[in-house]
Amino acid sequence: INAEYMGTGVVFDIESFNKGIRGCRSAAVLSSAERGVRCLDRQFNALNFQYYRERAANSFERKYCTSRISVFIDGTHGQRMFPANVESQLGLLLYRDASRLRPNGVTDEGLLGLAIKTAIPRILQGVVLEIVHGRTTALDTKIDDAIGTWFLLHQTAIKLIVHYRTTYAWLYRSLRRWLRNPFEAVNRSAWPELEDVLIASSLVGIPWNLLRDAFFRRLFGLFLERSPTSSSMSFQQKLRHWYHQHVKLLSNILYEFSFLCSGARTLMQLDEAYERCAGTLPQQERDSIKEMILGVKDIDSLPKMWIAMGMEPLGTSELDATLHMQEFVGSITDFRHHWGACRSIPPVEQLAVPDLAPASASSSLPVQHALGSRARMAELEREAREREQHSGFPMLKQGRLPKTTCLYCGRGFSCRDHLFRHLNQYIDSTRMVRSYHQSHFKLRPKEPIGDVCESCGEKFRDSSELRVHYASRGVPSFSATKKELAEMFGANAKEVDTEVAADPLSLLYRDLRKCIKCSKRPRQVVPVPCGHLAMCRDCPALSPICVVCSGPIADIYDVDYE
Repeated sequence: INAEYMGTGVVFDIESFNKGIRGCRSAAVLSSAERGVRCLDRQFNALNFQYYRERAANSFERKYCTSRISVFIDGTHGQRMFPANVESQLGLLLYRDASRLRPNGVTDEGLLGLAIKTAIPRILQGVVLEIVHGRTTALDTKIDDAIGTWFLLHQTAIKLIVHYRTTYAWLYRSLRRWLRNPFEAVNRSAWPELEDVLIASSLVGIPWNLLRDAFFRRLFGLFLERSPTSSSMSFQQKLRHWYHQHVKLLSNILYEFSFLCSGARTLMQLDEAYERCAGTLPQQERDSIKEMILGVKDIDSLPKMWIAMGMEPLGTSELDATLHMQEFVGSITDFRHHWGACRSIPPVEQLAVPDLAPASASSSLPVQHALGSRARMAELEREAREREQHSGFPMLKQGRLPKTTCLYCGRGFSCRDHLFRHLNQYIDSTRMVRSYHQSHFKLRPKEPIGDVCESCGEKFRDSSELRVHYASRGVPSFSATKKELAEMFGANAKEVDTEVAADPLSLLYRDLRKCIKCSKRPRQVVPVPCGHLAMCRDCPALSPICVVCSGPIADIYDVDYE
């Protein structure tokens, strides 16, 4: 029982463990036998937390993060022991002193917040490494065990934070400051690891929708710092380079993200849900998390990760995601050094902290993601719809082909190259202007035109059908009505206006410095609950509706990217 951690000292709270095993009549604690405990490693009073250390490429050795850590939070028994038992173990783990967090019997809440920030994310990451690098990828039951372990420790940390409001306020303000500007020097020092930010935000009730923009800004900032690329490389080549250089970090982030998509709840609601389910969540949510964990292996590129983590709506194509990422990364490249030199105003102490009183309903939105089999089915359905939309031949305007607008779906693009990348996804070569179709644009047939196309040699029943064929292929001076095209090509004949209104989502990534609504002031706020960083501070006050998703704005988070 009195084990040592890597030879550095005691890490096990013997007193708490013995009370849980033998019972303590004076503290009204039942013994393990009286509570019906048979397997100490699988129930609340004792858990093993392990992690894997990389020895060489694809070679890992098992290490114990703690020999045993007892959490004692099961029902009335846990309430009598909590929180002193967990605090003593955190003190042993970090300082080899069981009383470090409770000097003179009074909890140091600032030091406790630092201990939670330091220890809990790392232990939870150890659970993730068990899935990623251990044997659990082949054993469904092991994944179930890892999910149970994650929730049990997650509940323990949340109970500590709910119990100590000063600790909660300290952690919340630290993360809110990071959200304002993750490039600021003090924030980079306080939160050097992105994985810690992802996990810690779930401990103070900051949902992913509000975190994602700052998270991806900092992620790409790390890529630019740690994996510089040549100016001669295309953006697609840069994305592939960054993915392969950081594939381990990205897979860990995706696995951790899977655990944090368990519904829209406030911190108090999550604590109550854990209580009702004895340290876990309902079976349906656990099955959803398991499905997401198994779906991580399908994410093999940065555009897929960008979509999977909700930076685009479900069903967005990888091409569209890549174009948006290019604008996003371009802004980070231009301004990250300026953001790093800024200081947040107002000071962190002035940031308001939400009340932890129980709420009847959550103002949070469910986390949007694209992991798991259901997301894959949605992607297949989207591709089928796109191919159906891009079938047949569109009707050209005045016999001309627009340079930057798709005549099939009506979408506008910033340049001709982006348009052709879009068309190449859905249109076969026989309908692309780079094959024989291009010769139709150069064709100048003389009257009478006959019934055979001078470009492709196709024979028609009469000259009227040939005229419709010429019009559909863009031969100058030939036109056809929508009815004539429909008679020749059926429902696949399309007429699309080349003047297409701008899509709000494309505007979101077009000029990341200007407010979408007024186009005058910089973007200064993240709206709650949708999280679309698109507006200045004044526009939400005039109209509390998100300009991107048309969702209501309940509150705003300030950011410093001016």
